[in-house]
Amino acid sequence: MKFIKEGAYPRKASLLFGLFGSIGVFIAVYIVKSLPLNKLRWIVIIVVFYTSISMLIKSNNSKNNKYIKSIEIRDNSKY
Repeated sequence: MKFIKEGAYPRKASLLFGLFGSIGVFIAVYIVKSLPLNKLRWIVIIVVFYTSISMLIKSNNSKNNKYIKSIEIRDNSKY
């Protein structure tokens, strides 16, 4: 909680995210309650699948970047 005491975070942005996030949750509750269970199940499956694919791609890119940087460091040390 040290960062809160020091003010090391954007207070205005935090307040806006909290406010509009709460409003979004209340709106989503009414939308989700009105959806048939089968459609809701497919929406959840699609969101989970999309999230997992994007996380795997991001992980793969970051591993490749670390590998490339280590090769560049080794190549530069020869000269």
